[in-house]
Amino acid sequence: MKRIGLIVALLCAMVFPAGAQELAPYCKDCLPEASAECPDEDQPNDRKERDGKKSREEMFKEIQEFKLKYLAQEMGLSEAQKKDFNEIYTQMSMEKGKIFHECHNIEKELKENPNLTDEDYAKASEKLEAAREKEALIDRVYDAKFATFLSAKQIYKMKQAERAFLEKLRDMRRHKKTSGKK
Repeated sequence: MKRIGLIVALLCAMVFPAGAQELAPYCKDCLPEASAECPDEDQPNDRKERDGKKSREEMFKEIQEFKLKYLAQEMGLSEAQKKDFNEIYTQMSMEKGKIFHECHNIEKELKENPNLTDEDYAKASEKLEAAREKEALIDRVYDAKFATFLSAKQIYKMKQAERAFLEKLRDMRRHKKTSGKK
């Protein structure tokens, strides 16, 4: 549980940089390798200097980097495994990201168009199912790649850690939405 709390603390620090200095000692205690990369309010950032917020791309990159470190920690990867893992996992994430965006666009079209027919919904359902199948295929392909240098236990732990990470991101988003509606 301490590690899950660390995720929330570090991600909150990325989202709310003003609180990052308070979290820095916590980061150093739990993840020594992450201490140098904990968000710091004094770090230069062009967009941040303009309007006080990071761009989506910057936030995504920071979260992805933290996710890779978190997964590596949870999986107990050696330094040699980390390099291969980061490269392959990033490739997998990019492929899955494309599918996610396809699904998101389909769902957005459905939501924005109130005059859809049953045939339109059937086509959308087929496209979403095909996307899920593509994602499952990607998982199988990359599981085989991971198996060349990871144990079955490490691959299992990766999947567990991915779910935990996503749940914490969802919790943070919910908390941000509810706390912002004052």
